[in-house]
Amino acid sequence: MTEKTEKQNTFDKMEKENSSKKPETTQTPSKELTLDDFSNVAVGDKVKYNRPDLNDKEDIVDKFQVFMPDIAKDEIQVSQSGATEYWKVSMCISYESKNDDDIQNREYISGAKVFCQKDGSVSEPQFWYEGAENQSAMLWETVAAAKKIDADRLSPREFIAFLNNRPKVLLESKGFKNFGAPEGSPKKIYKNMPKEFK
Repeated sequence: MTEKTEKQNTFDKMEKENSSKKPETTQTPSKELTLDDFSNVAVGDKVKYNRPDLNDKEDIVDKFQVFMPDIAKDEIQVSQSGATEYWKVSMCISYESKNDDDIQNREYISGAKVFCQKDGSVSEPQFWYEGAENQSAMLWETVAAAKKIDADRLSPREFIAFLNNRPKVLLESKGFKNFGAPEGSPKKIYKNMPKEFK
């Protein structure tokens, strides 16, 4: 066998090996929705949630949900000092009661954050810090009071577990600045916040 024939055979062999291999594809995380993710309610039948005034009413917390931000899509925020970057965490507290449209009463709670770490990772959610006056911190302090401990002694696990243990709650209608609201919107919104747990 000549050197030329041997080289040709080597290339033929490599070509045959490569043709049987599937091309490598880059896997990207997919958030594709399945059929189960879509509502079965006709668009015309959907009802806007009308928040009733539940001030001084007793209720039961049905569930408390925490939704982490999608850091690939959600806009990163910069602290007022400019020293830290963070993403907003969404939270929803649902009560057992329903409004006049037969929709379960709920409130979206703002104020929790996850921070961008120096290594590029994301911190666990921060619900409370000393001196905070946001909705998340208020809820945290109300839970701590119910557990008869100082707010700095409450852990995130205890906080979530308490709220998902169906506690009885006395509600109050509390006013908050309506940040980022379109022109003509109310400057304040009132939310049915836990005043104390029974």
